[in-house]
Parts: sequence; structure tokens; C-alpha cells
Amino acid sequence: MKERLIQISILGGFYLVISLFLNFFNNWFLTIADVILFFILIIGASILLFIQPVNFIRRFRVFFPKISLYFVCVGWVAYLSLPVLILGAVEGYNATFAEYQGLEYNSYKYNNFMQFFNLGYIGAIMVSFITATFLVIKKSKQKD
Repeated sequence: MKERLIQISILGGFYLVISLFLNFFNNWFLTIADVILFFILIIGASILLFIQPVNFIRRFRVFFPKISLYFVCVGWVAYLSLPVLILGAVEGYNATFAEYQGLEYNSYKYNNFMQFFNLGYIGAIMVSFITATFLVIKKSKQKD
């Protein structure tokens, strides 16, 4: 089970790096590609969790131990987007239903939550990178 969780975290690290690169540019095509990539991440994590580990992630971990350690430390942050996706879908449904009824809908609770979530997301990425750097330095000192 530990190997599967490590592989799921590495997969999340892959997604996070690619997603951050795609979000540098303001283009509708890249936004759609990022959403498709997120769903591929969820499907891949489900396959890793319930069916079997994947060999290419295991080989990546063997050939690139330092980078895979960074991906493991940062990979869990990618899965924080899942509750926000669900909350956004519920909020979008409520807004659409209110518009259909001819009512005005105010989503101030969701907007306030997203401000705090974005700050927490950035903080989690920074703490994860600092932790990964500390672990890499610690492992390199142990080898010496």
C-alpha cells in the first residue's frame, strides 16, 4: 500500500508541474487541456489505488530519486483541487438554478472560500518544496 501511495503522489507531482506550466499562458485551449489532464490524473490515481502499480512510475523513481522525492512531497497538493471542483460544481448548479428561476444569486461565500483556499494552496506548495529540499539535503549528507 505504501508503494501505491508513493506512486499516486508522484503522479500528482507530474500533474502539478505540467499544470503550472500550462497555466502560465492565458489560452482557452490550454485551459481545456489542463481540465482534461486533471481528469486523467483522477482516473490514473484510481487505477493506481484499486488495480495495480504502474511500472513506468517505479522506473522513474529508480532512475531519478531526487526528482521523484520532490514529486512525492509536492504530489499531494494536486489532490487538494478535487474538493474545490466538487464545491464549484455544486455552486454552479445553484447559480444556474437561480438564474433559471429568475432570481439573483450571490456566491460571496464561495468567493471568500476561494481566496483562502488559494492562499493555502500556495502555502502548501511552498512548504512541500521546502520539506523536499530538506529531505534531499539530509539524504545527500547521509551518503557522505
